[in-house]
Order: sequence, then structure tokens, then C-alpha cells
Amino acid sequence: MNTLSPSTKRIYLKNALIALLSFGFALQVVLDADERETITPAMRYSLFAGLMLTKEGPKVLEFNARFGDPETQVLMMLLQSDLAPILQACVGGHLEKVEIRFRKGAAVCVVMAAEGYPENPKKGDEISGMDTIHDPNVTIFHAGTKIREDKSIETNGGRVLGVTAYGNNMSIARTRANAAVSRINFKGRRVRTDIARKF
Repeated sequence: MNTLSPSTKRIYLKNALIALLSFGFALQVVLDADERETITPAMRYSLFAGLMLTKEGPKVLEFNARFGDPETQVLMMLLQSDLAPILQACVGGHLEKVEIRFRKGAAVCVVMAAEGYPENPKKGDEISGMDTIHDPNVTIFHAGTKIREDKSIETNGGRVLGVTAYGNNMSIARTRANAAVSRINFKGRRVRTDIARKF
């Protein structure tokens, strides 16, 4: 975890203290004695590295200053510590004082996508079967969903659900995730069947 390097600009404003949100970055605005304000980025972020394992070793696919959905969802299945104090410590600048514990084992996330994803995902199809999943090792993360007036759930985006499972090893986690996916249905659903197959 790190702090965004400051990039300071001076502007003339009349308010004494303003909090701005611009392009996803938090900005801190403080009034100077001469009625000028200093704007400095106050965002704290985590650097996410997307990697691919190859015969030649790991290769970097991307770096991001945010977590990807499926990547974060598997981490949440392994995280034993409470997430809120970790995030608060990041914001407060004292992450080194927080104990972060992960349980041993593996987690697999299978994304269930809508018909037409990614170019033109179809919306409005009812999702069924989630209420039949009672495995405590499975969590269904909602992404592109919407609750109807009758409390049923419909698709409302490209990545619809992240069906995520924990297991003592990758094979068990994969089996649990795919078993849960097989019970969830919506029209035109798109699911990859090769997730974690190589492990």
C-alpha cells in the first residue's frame, strides 16, 4: 500500500475547506493564509499486479490502482482478518500496525456473464437457483444484477455474478465453484469451464 505522490496546484476559491472527488481520485483542498487553496491528492491506493504464469516464469499483464472483481473475490474467501480495519489503516497511514491473516487453502471464482458480453450484454433476464446453494464454502458476489419489485433478481450488466468457492486445495475449490454455477440459471448465460483447470 502506498500514498499517491503529491501534485500541488494553487487556485483561488472562497470556501475554507472543500472535499472534491474527481476521476475517482480523492482531493484535499486546504485554504492558505492568503486565501489561496492548495489541492493535493489524498488518495491511498493498493497496486494490483495482474500476472500470468508461463513456462518462462510469471509475466505481467497489467498494473492497476484498484482491485479487479474476480481477483478480489478470491482474496476475500481467504482473508481471515476483518477487512474494515485494514482499509481504515490504509487511509490512516498505519497499515504496518495491523495484523493481516489469510487462511491456508485455495479459492476459485467463476464469473457468470450475460448474453452478449462484453460488447452488448443483455439485461433484464431473471436469475434463478441461487437460493438452492447452501454450501458455507461458497459466496456469490453480485456485479451486474438488479432486484425487481417482486424481490426476484435479474441481470443488469455484463459480469453478472462472481461465484466463488473455498477449498483445502485448488481442485476442491474448483469443484465447489462449478457445482454452485451449475445450479444458477439465466437466459443466455456465459460461463468459462476451464477456470483453475491447470492447477
